Amino acid sequence: MAVGLVGILIYFYSTTISERIDIFHYRQLCVVARNHGIEQAKMSSQCTLLSSTILVATIGPDVGIAASILGFYIASMVEINLLVERKTIRISK
Repeated sequence: MAVGLVGILIYFYSTTISERIDIFHYRQLCVVARNHGIEQAKMSSQCTLLSSTILVATIGPDVGIAASILGFYIASMVEINLLVERKTIRISK
């Protein structure tokens, strides 16, 4: 169950980041500068931060949904297994 809840938290965190990013700013600042060989210390740190933010915003919601589905699937299978074992114990008595 905890895996499912962590997945939900990942989903909400990544979707709130994806609302605030500016992909066009990243493209103008980093991609164009890299193509033309313009590298400055300040620009390099901003590009690293923006690229990781874009990666989280792109992949994060999908990973969050997958983790939450996996967690809730595991929790439901454990619960079903416990119910079947209880029923088997009652029948065998």
